[in-house]
Amino acid sequence: MRQRKEWDSKLGTGGKGLKKAAVRGLAAAAVLLLAFTAYRFFKTRPRRGADQVKEAASFSVEEIGEFDELKAVYTGQAYEGDRFDPKKVSVEGISSGGSSQSIHQFDWEGAETIGGKSTYTIFTSYGETGLTVDPILIQSCVAEDGNYYAGSEFSGTIRASYADGTVRGIRSSDVSFPNGSLLTAGVNQIPFDYQGCHHTLYVEAVAGGRIAEAKAKSQGEIQSSVYNSITDTIFMTVSNMQTEGGSSYHLTHIVLSRPDQLHVGFPEELNGSYLSMDAAAARFGWLWGVGVDRALESQTYGAAATAEGGLSAGCLIRGGRILAAGNTTGDEICLTAEGALFSPPPGLTAQDLLGQKVTDTISVNFPLLIQDGRTYTETLRDAENESVGSAVGMVRPGEYYVVTADGMGLTLTDAQEILSAKNCAFARPVAGGSMAGLYYRTTPIVEAAGAVGDAIYLTDAQ
Repeated sequence: MRQRKEWDSKLGTGGKGLKKAAVRGLAAAAVLLLAFTAYRFFKTRPRRGADQVKEAASFSVEEIGEFDELKAVYTGQAYEGDRFDPKKVSVEGISSGGSSQSIHQFDWEGAETIGGKSTYTIFTSYGETGLTVDPILIQSCVAEDGNYYAGSEFSGTIRASYADGTVRGIRSSDVSFPNGSLLTAGVNQIPFDYQGCHHTLYVEAVAGGRIAEAKAKSQGEIQSSVYNSITDTIFMTVSNMQTEGGSSYHLTHIVLSRPDQLHVGFPEELNGSYLSMDAAAARFGWLWGVGVDRALESQTYGAAATAEGGLSAGCLIRGGRILAAGNTTGDEICLTAEGALFSPPPGLTAQDLLGQKVTDTISVNFPLLIQDGRTYTETLRDAENESVGSAVGMVRPGEYYVVTADGMGLTLTDAQEILSAKNCAFARPVAGGSMAGLYYRTTPIVEAAGAVGDAIYLTDAQ
């Protein structure tokens, strides 16, 4: 303190000014040093894609310095399939004298999910270091307790047992089956991939297939149904239901083990003629049928259909034969040999559809409700006042739901919500409110207002 005062007395007032200038100069130098250090960090660090680098939470800014060694460890226990958690990463800088300092600010690069032994790169302002995460691995996988049936795809939960005895559930939707997951009777060994690791699922399935599975899962549905028919190849129930708005309707649930028992459209022999539902039921001996309000109004097709008339303005296939060779309009509902239902885009030829194994088509004047699992809400706005008598939906090839109004009809939104709630991947109305007709064998459940140009119906196995 004494030396400082003596210095001040020698410099006088001008000395005080020089002293203040020196302080300002030192402050400016400190700012420049910090700026240069930051520039060096961002200039020299490796450039990495934004999709590969994850920013860790930033805490206090580290004191600038140098370390002889950087060390990163993953704290806590990790299991195969866990998400990488940067909060569990501990990074230390170690000096030559053995002292260490924690580093809380870093970036990381690597897989978001920990598969097997996983490696990561940790980036800090002092340099980079590697990190290895060695998780507890899955030892065995079995299907969660339940009923599994031959002929169906596995879609349950996998019970994974880890090396330390921990058991976790893994959804089948979170794994991939490179060879598929179709079950056969007996014990199945199904390879699957999970987070880059290969495993084998053990699941026992019993004979009986889809029909036995539907019976086991739908006991309440069977008991409350007003009509049902369950054979070795068909599971079918009709239940009385009601919307939240109070509209009554009938819900038909169909499961088939043989796709050829489902028919879409009247056969070619009728040459486009209209039939009453009573006559159609008697003629085809159907088990169940719903009327279709046909979009193409011509009474004839087949060889008589020409470019000037008939059904050639659109595309028509029945029994695997082309009856009208026009292009698709987007109004068609197609049935394939495997039992899939879909609506094609406009502009395809009949030959294109045959290439997709289409066996039958019908045309309707109603907008799509669901296609490929997507609900088409925007297409309903301009047609919301339309009354829906019947709409058909497909969960998967071989499993279907059909909603049929009892009375004044349903709105398009009603039909869409009902079939979406049943996990239908495809859905489209097939009849307006006045044309709806629903039959169980020759017994009318809902009377049709008149003759129909087509129908969707089931027949017993031949």
